Amino acid sequence: WIVCARDVPRVFPFLVDRHGHTEEASRAVLAFSPLHNQNCAHGFVFASAGGNVEICQLPANMQYTTSLPSYKLGLRRTGKIITPHHIAYHREARVYAVSVSYIKRITNLPEHETGGLPKYTQQYELRLYSPAYAWDAVHSYLLEEYEYVLSVSVCYLRYHVGEVKEIRPYVVVGTGTQVGEDLACKGRVIIFEVVIPVSLGGEVTKPYLRFMQAKEEKGPISAVNAVQGLMVMAVGSKIMMYKIEDENELEGYAFFDAELYCVSIKTLKNYILIADAYHSVALLMWRECQRTLTLLGKDSSKTEARSIEFLNSGHSLRLVVADRAENLQLFEYAPQKVESNNGIRLLTTSEFRLNEHPAQCVRIGLRKESSGTCWSAVVVGSMDGSLSALLPLPKEHFEVLLALQSRMSFVLPHTAGLNPRSYRNVKFPHVDRRARAVSILDGHMLLTYCGLQREYQDQLAQHVGTSTVAVMEYLCALSRTLAFL
Repeated sequence: WIVCARDVPRVFPFLVDRHGHTEEASRAVLAFSPLHNQNCAHGFVFASAGGNVEICQLPANMQYTTSLPSYKLGLRRTGKIITPHHIAYHREARVYAVSVSYIKRITNLPEHETGGLPKYTQQYELRLYSPAYAWDAVHSYLLEEYEYVLSVSVCYLRYHVGEVKEIRPYVVVGTGTQVGEDLACKGRVIIFEVVIPVSLGGEVTKPYLRFMQAKEEKGPISAVNAVQGLMVMAVGSKIMMYKIEDENELEGYAFFDAELYCVSIKTLKNYILIADAYHSVALLMWRECQRTLTLLGKDSSKTEARSIEFLNSGHSLRLVVADRAENLQLFEYAPQKVESNNGIRLLTTSEFRLNEHPAQCVRIGLRKESSGTCWSAVVVGSMDGSLSALLPLPKEHFEVLLALQSRMSFVLPHTAGLNPRSYRNVKFPHVDRRARAVSILDGHMLLTYCGLQREYQDQLAQHVGTSTVAVMEYLCALSRTLAFL
């Protein structure tokens, strides 16, 4: 789709693979025509090479004036100023679990504290939003007073009760309760099941949260996730693993003592990646036959990690770390290399400066090759509302674009005479004595190549030993991958 809004053309992908066609020829659009009647207002009809004829509409409530189609959901519908904190998507029920908070006046004060100015607290609530019901909150669960939501995740856990043995999706909420300085901070892990509505007698019921169980811990539950059907959560500096034994009990499986305070947990198969607020990251392996968590390697620097994720590109796996200093680093676990000290030390492979405070990293699958290898991308959301994408590239593409980027930084004039290479160099608040790693390509700078005059394009391409056509093919492939995220 090419949408022209505010005199700026926007290009959006048109996906035609909902019927399982993976071949490129089957997804081609052979015929297309607009369609407008009382049953399909301002719609269109198209025929694909796979033999399908479909009648569709563009969502009327979406905004197409930005680089990505977006929809703004207003939370201030009851007169309260509501702040969202965490969001998780439940794929089976097609709903979003969102933790929100608002200011609430404290009414149940003791007698010796009554009088004077009114006192307020922050009230947290878990809500379900459904696109099928005009993005309204279909259900909500009110948390206890002074209880703060620290993490929300949809975990696929084993359900072994009686003869029933299956993997079910659950909404798991980690909380922390802080009343004052006199009492220690405690936490709870709350497990919900999203009940999918079933139409009976023409009545359509909305999806809702069914409370299953809650378990109290001696510290705040700062992160939750699942690995091989087991729930893994961070309780301060401890990593705990649990299994659902029955409807009202969680059975402890294993634990691991981390550094100081874990802020994020990500899992991939039986690997667990944890981020510490002041001691960077650590990679663990879950061995179910021994019921143990084994430390594979960690980064010994004082990086203040904020968000982490796995990045797999073919047969290689990287660990993405976004820290408080606005840096993005990639680590690898390579026990075969001498400098890794038998794998105990995670090695830095690439680094890049975001110049934005990272909030969350999300892994998105790109494609799966015939050999079974998978490629993925990592989208980084920042505190200012911007999105950044980290994509893996083939080696030959990377070498050409790296030489082109280096040449462009020296030859082309830049804004106010600033150096783009220095702008993307990582900066640490502490002394970092590690050897500098290979820099990540700056996609924003490389895409400016498309707007240069043809004479400049030919000169730059000739200097790096390639042609303008080849460079444009590499950049077009990069743009297509970004559009289909």
